[in-house]
Amino acid sequence: MNVKAEPLVPKVFISYNWTDVAHKERVREWADRLFGDGVNVIIDIYDLRPGDDKIVFMEKMVQDPTITHVLLVCDQSYVEKADARQAGVGIEALIVSQEVYKKTAQSKFVSIFCEFNDDGEPYLPTFIASRIGFNFTSPEKVNETWEDLVRFLNGQPRFTKPALGKKPAYLTQNTTLPTSGVTAKIRSLENGLKQGKTTVPLLREDFFDACVSYVDELRIREEPNVDDWGQRIISDYEKLKPIRNFLVDWLLLESTLRGNEEDFSETLIDLLERVLALRFRTEEVTRFNDKWWTAHSLFVYEVFLYFVAVLIKTKSFSTLNVIFETKYILPPSERHTGTDYGSFAKFHASAGDDLNNSLSNGEPNCHSPAAKLIKRHSDRTDLPFKDIMQADLLVLLVSQLRDIRWYPQTLYYVDFYPNFEFFVRAAQRKNFKKLAIITEVKSGDALREKLKTTEISSGRGWHPLTIDFAQALNLEKLDTV
Repeated sequence: MNVKAEPLVPKVFISYNWTDVAHKERVREWADRLFGDGVNVIIDIYDLRPGDDKIVFMEKMVQDPTITHVLLVCDQSYVEKADARQAGVGIEALIVSQEVYKKTAQSKFVSIFCEFNDDGEPYLPTFIASRIGFNFTSPEKVNETWEDLVRFLNGQPRFTKPALGKKPAYLTQNTTLPTSGVTAKIRSLENGLKQGKTTVPLLREDFFDACVSYVDELRIREEPNVDDWGQRIISDYEKLKPIRNFLVDWLLLESTLRGNEEDFSETLIDLLERVLALRFRTEEVTRFNDKWWTAHSLFVYEVFLYFVAVLIKTKSFSTLNVIFETKYILPPSERHTGTDYGSFAKFHASAGDDLNNSLSNGEPNCHSPAAKLIKRHSDRTDLPFKDIMQADLLVLLVSQLRDIRWYPQTLYYVDFYPNFEFFVRAAQRKNFKKLAIITEVKSGDALREKLKTTEISSGRGWHPLTIDFAQALNLEKLDTV
């Protein structure tokens, strides 16, 4: 049985000068206040008895290893005696100065300064004049500084240095195109959005153009000389990651600040159609292999999942409904046999053996190299991979209600007992209303009825996925609490 160690109680000796009765009383009040805040104080008022040798007492307190801190209460009189080595203060100063000079990095001896000189500098003994102390020059300053003093004595500062994080991913990415242009565009747009500038539509369009141009320049238009297509796909995909992050940053901000929901949804649909077109060949390319655009297809798939995750996070439920019900205009190269539009399923993508072989590193082949690559790149702390899986699960739910095929690849990484916050909360009737806005199904009973004949309830058609989708969706509990 582990016994939790008791926190160390700070033990403090106060060194001061009996300048006058008022000063002595102020120091006693500070000592009492420290007692009240859990600091064990040693001070002559309470601890020096008749018959005790005050010189020995002071020497012992300064040198006692159980004393965690010595507070030097400095006013003009204290400093004059300390520098001149006069009386008891002078003796203490002699001992303290030796300790301070021996240890340049020490925090045991700390000044509490009570007066300023004519130059506006605090009265401090020479041996400690360059050390940082606490300003007690007025009752207001005492109150302002008190918490910092108590925190210091307890070794619990107000601010702690953060842990050293990982280098930003963009420092290790092998990009052939600079992203500085896109960075400048999004910074201008962010500034415009936050300040409510009338130029936001123009700034937004500039940002979208910069993102699309960057991704388009990485599209293959002529047959490349490639020995390892898996590594080429990974390399191109890594180069697209900064744009994913820029787009996600934009959506997080704009969906939080959104004004008119209809205008916001229209803007998002226009962007999604432009992003979707980037996964297909351009019209001038007539001889090609589909693997040329695998990286771009995975980028489009990933952006769509991240967008869904962002809209869940920012409670943009009406907008989610719109992106699921929209028929997206396809690029000219994909308009064949009279098909000009496609559902959100067009954003879905997978990858074949080339990528699988490059990702396996001699290990057994994974069921979804696309999901493995997305998981590998899921390093945003504001949208962890579980949020992306939750988004994939929501897309699956909507696809089943609309009779659209969607294979939820990221859910290969779901734990044996999945627990997705959005669906856990949707057990409450007040939170199910959010899901109802997205799905247009008004009650949990109606939703369960609609899903009775689907793959979610029957488990058909999902090999080799073994997840219980009804459990992941919290299906039986939805709208019941």
